[in-house]
Amino acid sequence: MKIDLKMLENSNIEYNWKTLYVGISSNIIELEELTNYAVNLMSQANYENNDFINELSWGIENKTKEEVLTEMRINCKLDNLIDESEEWEKEKQKLRYVLLKNIRCGIKDDKKILEEVEEVYEDFGYPEDMELFIAYMPVKDNYDPSQHSYEENNMRLIRLFDDFLKIEKENIK
Repeated sequence: MKIDLKMLENSNIEYNWKTLYVGISSNIIELEELTNYAVNLMSQANYENNDFINELSWGIENKTKEEVLTEMRINCKLDNLIDESEEWEKEKQKLRYVLLKNIRCGIKDDKKILEEVEEVYEDFGYPEDMELFIAYMPVKDNYDPSQHSYEENNMRLIRLFDDFLKIEKENIK
């Protein structure tokens, strides 16, 4: 599952070059989204001419991902952004939130929501904080799924997922 600029905007989170860099490096955001971001920046009233942004706005067909990431590190002053650092993980947390929020807002069927959430759980390396609403994970409270219907169990997982999204939104601010 990939994130595009529209998903970032619709999630109402603060994102920037760091977010895009981590997303592209982690294969969560397509390289082409940089062109959209550059065009958006250029359309803002307070835009100051910038050769890197101007170049991105024309597209990046002739460059490799590594070349563009290197240019981003230099031009966006991302030298201190280190893979798996606290700052890196914070940006990945934002991206995970965007994916999960998009799933919750874009899918109506509870079963399909839970299936998509399981994919994100896998893609992000099975984060412990998501275990509560992953259907195949053991229950950590006094709830006994065998005493409830399939629909009731799914409703519970969706409720836990919704609670997680609220908390996660606050954590990434």
